[in-house]
Amino acid sequence: MSDLDQYAAGERIEQIVSSVLIGYRLTIRGPRVESMPWHRDQTLPRYSVRVATPDDSIVYTALVWSGWDDELEEHLRRWLLERIHLEGTKRGHGRRPDPWWVKVWKAANPGRR
Repeated sequence: MSDLDQYAAGERIEQIVSSVLIGYRLTIRGPRVESMPWHRDQTLPRYSVRVATPDDSIVYTALVWSGWDDELEEHLRRWLLERIHLEGTKRGHGRRPDPWWVKVWKAANPGRR
């Protein structure tokens, strides 16, 4: 994979991670989740993004995830669900909640709105 292809893949990873985390933040008032791209943290591999919860983190790299957009999105969501306990959290007040996060929040908080 050329450097330009890796760069483009890294940019796409940043977009996917941002989209998932924005959906989470707009929908749920829960534990803080942060992301950090490689160009803001010199300890990260080139063309990668770290996602961190209060207790864990994962790094997504262009070499591994290039061309796997749908799988990356699903993997990140599942990874977050394994680390963030939605039971007892509150729904966010975003005007455009993410339907996927709404569904999993409702499943974790039956009877709550």
